[in-house]
Formats: sequence, C-alpha cells, structure tokens
Amino acid sequence: MKWLRKITTKGFIILLVLTTAGFVTARGMMDGNRCYIAEDEVIKGDLFVLCGDLIIEGRVEGHVIGAARVATIHGQVEDSIYLLGGEMQMHGKLGKDLHFIGLVLKIEEETRF
Repeated sequence: MKWLRKITTKGFIILLVLTTAGFVTARGMMDGNRCYIAEDEVIKGDLFVLCGDLIIEGRVEGHVIGAARVATIHGQVEDSIYLLGGEMQMHGKLGKDLHFIGLVLKIEEETRF
C-alpha cells in the first residue's frame, strides 16, 4: 500500500494545481482521518479536503476539491466534485460535474445530477 500513498500524494498535488488555477480563495479546508459534514451543516464556497474518510450529509455551496481514501456523498454539492481516492459512493445531489480518479466509483440510483 506504500505505492498507493505515493500515487495519492502526487496525484493530489497535480489535481490541486490543475483545478485551483481559477480560484481566488478557499472557503473551507478539512483534513484528518475522518471529515464529516452533518446534515444541517452548510459550507459556503469551495471545500478543499485531504481525508481518510469523507462524509458529506449536508450541503456544500461550491466545489469539493481534494483527496479521500473513502468518500460518501449523501448530501448536496452545488458545483462540481474533483476528487482523488480509493472509493467514492454517490447517493446525493450534484449541481454540475463529477471528476473522480480512483479505484471504485458507485453511483446509486437515488443520485441526482
């Protein structure tokens, strides 16, 4: 799994450089083993993440950009998702595009684009 960490770190840096050229400021930053946005929580603006487990049950009023080992989206992202990771499960609502580089992508039936 050392090789996966190297790829993840390098890929995250490349992804961050390529996708943030047009952004002026970051509205939110989350990192750690578990990043959680509760159902009643709203993030205004873009959210940058570097998480072991990313769980979004609330709403992000911007883009989600970064890396997560496992990402689960039950809530709403009003713009696009740019994510590098091992696994992503999409159950919620996405306003624009999904850009995922990883091993497993699960888009559930209840997902709305």
